[in-house]
Amino acid sequence: MINIYYSSEEEILHWEFNDTITKSNILDSIEEIKEYSLSRSRLKIYCNSLNAKLDIKHTDLIEISQKAHSYMNLFDNIRLSVVVEAPKATAFFMMTFMNLNDIRFKGKVFSTLDAAKIWLNKF
Repeated sequence: MINIYYSSEEEILHWEFNDTITKSNILDSIEEIKEYSLSRSRLKIYCNSLNAKLDIKHTDLIEISQKAHSYMNLFDNIRLSVVVEAPKATAFFMMTFMNLNDIRFKGKVFSTLDAAKIWLNKF
């Protein structure tokens, strides 16, 4: 399950990953960014996946990356900070970031919530 909400005070879209996360969950959360494209040229996403277990196959990575890349043209800049604990999640997000080879996108994986927020708030 993914809880998605936007903090207008922080100007950050929050993705809270809980329980088991599937390819479908991630594709749905990517779809959500469309509604934020009308009011801003840049998007900051804070993803907390400390309480989640990814149930994603390596073959899902291509579809997820393609879906994410299809929304890149909606924004001038997108920044995504991801907080992870599990090695599989770290590898998944790092590989996804490499597949999103776009000058408008920057993503980074963190092990602490504070470090992720500090980096994101520099944007």
